[in-house]
Amino acid sequence: MAQRRNRWTGLAYMAPALAFVAVFVMWPLVHLIYISFTSESLLGGGEWVGFDNYAKAFGDKNFWRAFTFTLTYTAYLTPILMVLNLALALLTARNTPLRQLTRTVVFLPVVIGLASSSLLWYWLFDQQVGLFNKALVDLGILDQPLVWFKKAGTGQLGVMISVLWKVVGSGMILMVAGIQAIGNDIIEAAKIDGASGWMQVRR
Repeated sequence: MAQRRNRWTGLAYMAPALAFVAVFVMWPLVHLIYISFTSESLLGGGEWVGFDNYAKAFGDKNFWRAFTFTLTYTAYLTPILMVLNLALALLTARNTPLRQLTRTVVFLPVVIGLASSSLLWYWLFDQQVGLFNKALVDLGILDQPLVWFKKAGTGQLGVMISVLWKVVGSGMILMVAGIQAIGNDIIEAAKIDGASGWMQVRR
């Protein structure tokens, strides 16, 4: 009886979150899949067209260019994010005077709106007044300002830099929570056993 009551209590606590996911995640996803098989536009209407939309997409060279960009972007960004998240988490998990300040500075981009951060990075990468071009020219790395998003290589690099800045804070917080969940007795036991700092991180 008590187990059944606890189960219903747990479901009651989960109900708001499940309702939110159902309404704002699952239903839009199902609807999106449905309209991908129709000719529906932003103005509504449309009729069933089957796989015509997919055939047009797969036959468009811009689709494959975007697909290749996404694969390359993911292949480079994922390991870089993992390393940065872990490094920052290890750095800020310690009791240092600047721990809270560092966490705040790293996490701040996460709460900045996408429109604001897009404008910020557009300005930083601007050919004429962008700080990146000015710094690279002043250091002698570039002879003249670069149009970052004109070429695929520099465009991908610019996108990855801005995304790293935007999302690294959220991953850091998750890893900090995981590190701090490890009991001090486990860490002390590892030190007594002679485990180095790198071994403690790996194990």
